[in-house]
Amino acid sequence: MQVVRGGVDRIAMTRVEIDAEYGLAGVADDLQRAIDETDRVLADAETRLASERHQLDLQSSTHDEQVADAKGAEMSRVAQLEELKRKVAAVTDETAAVKAQNSKDLQDISCEFQKRMQDIEHDMVSLSGGAELQLRRKLMALTKENQQLQSQIASLTSKIDHANHHPAPRRRKRPLTVTGSL
Repeated sequence: MQVVRGGVDRIAMTRVEIDAEYGLAGVADDLQRAIDETDRVLADAETRLASERHQLDLQSSTHDEQVADAKGAEMSRVAQLEELKRKVAAVTDETAAVKAQNSKDLQDISCEFQKRMQDIEHDMVSLSGGAELQLRRKLMALTKENQQLQSQIASLTSKIDHANHHPAPRRRKRPLTVTGSL
């Protein structure tokens, strides 16, 4: 404020004072707008950051679930494989037992046959005529029966050997795949 000469009081502002006052007000407005814009940009950035964090948490959770599912499936396959191994071992043991029993039965039949043959030969020597013919027929019948039994045993042994060397085909399973983005 300035007092003008001549005794009249007037409030007067110089051009510099007016420019300074309005310029400062403009600068203050510009600064306030810049502060508001900065606050808005920061709020947007915080919102985006929170959204991205949430997406990363979801992806991490999904990935963890997929890994857990894959581990569970792998453990299930291992358990199935172990069970299959136990079953194969049981079948192998059972097959060996059947084979051993068949071998023993064959030996028993062979011994019984030899014994009967000796009895028949002894009877043939001690008997004469019609009795000898009857014994020969009996011998022929026993020989035929023995051949049939040996044939059946050989067939069973062959089937067991074939089953041991050619197991039944198994169905193939598709491998487990893990999908999704990491």
